Amino acid sequence: MRIFELFLPVHLPLNLHEKGFKLWLPEFLGIWESIYSNPGWELNMVNLFSLLAWCNIGYIDWEPWLPRIFTRILKSFSLPVGKLQVSLQQYHYSMSSVTTWIVAMLGNGSSCLQHLQDLFTAIKNFYHPSNSGKFQQDLISFLSKLAQAFVDRVH
Repeated sequence: MRIFELFLPVHLPLNLHEKGFKLWLPEFLGIWESIYSNPGWELNMVNLFSLLAWCNIGYIDWEPWLPRIFTRILKSFSLPVGKLQVSLQQYHYSMSSVTTWIVAMLGNGSSCLQHLQDLFTAIKNFYHPSNSGKFQQDLISFLSKLAQAFVDRVH
């Protein structure tokens, strides 16, 4: 998967999109959706999707995939649920990739902003000082890098 991340064309002119990401993106999203065991190469897929989204802002319809994308992002935080011990994921998504992907999907009438709001609603209690754990560093990094990605997109 690392080879795909390095060599798949993600930044092509509009007239070449049919020969670029439109050939492989639906298949890759289908593969990503079908895996649940969190293999190491899943991180490469997320990095690839993030770069693709950033290089093609406004050209890709992420709408059908948004619920699954945000569910996977929430799952990647490995947040505790009640008193149950939640098994930590072996690999965590790069917060830079996740936040870049989110910011790149915003706009053009997308429901991405609503999904982002729902994500914040789901994690807001974990920002309270009484909640501590291994997950906290990821949450802090997520918020910081999300703000930076917004600035990068606007600037």
